Amino acid sequence: DGRGGGSAPVAEWLASLVRAGVGVESLLPLVLPLPSAALVDGTDLPALVEGALRRAGRRPRDVTLMLTPDLVELPRASVLTAVSGLRSLGFRCGFGTAMTRPDLVVEATPFLIRLDPVLVSGIDGDQRNGGIVDGLARIGRSSGVYAMADGVDRSEEIVRLRACGVRLGCGAYFADPAWRPGEKV
Repeated sequence: DGRGGGSAPVAEWLASLVRAGVGVESLLPLVLPLPSAALVDGTDLPALVEGALRRAGRRPRDVTLMLTPDLVELPRASVLTAVSGLRSLGFRCGFGTAMTRPDLVVEATPFLIRLDPVLVSGIDGDQRNGGIVDGLARIGRSSGVYAMADGVDRSEEIVRLRACGVRLGCGAYFADPAWRPGEKV
């Protein structure tokens, strides 16, 4: 899939995702996956990603790079350095899992943190997951990080998520999983 073997292939893979949508998308801000393991391969990943995306017609401020869930396995210093480097170029960073340590979220202050579908599914009837989501949303609000609920399927989940302070979401409730930018919702 083009994501292994160092930062240059990762940067070009991200650029190919942007180029693939150029003909149909409406210049909405993009959220692109960024394999977290690429943060520690010793290359200048931020500069490679910036160059590849600029060649594909996107500016860093238009892109949120969603670090994959394996970021929880990386050394803290590497995550902090990489997020800082990407942010210094104008990229917004997201943490692709709510399993990230809360103190790392507070220190790195990503743009957003993705609340996993397992936490969101059935949240309207599950007090335990509701408590976790409420706590993560509070941590985010207190440090300037948006919580984004992934896998929202029903209006009842939206009501509970809003009560927890979550204002961003995605899932089948909003658009069919096959939806692509530029298509009608």
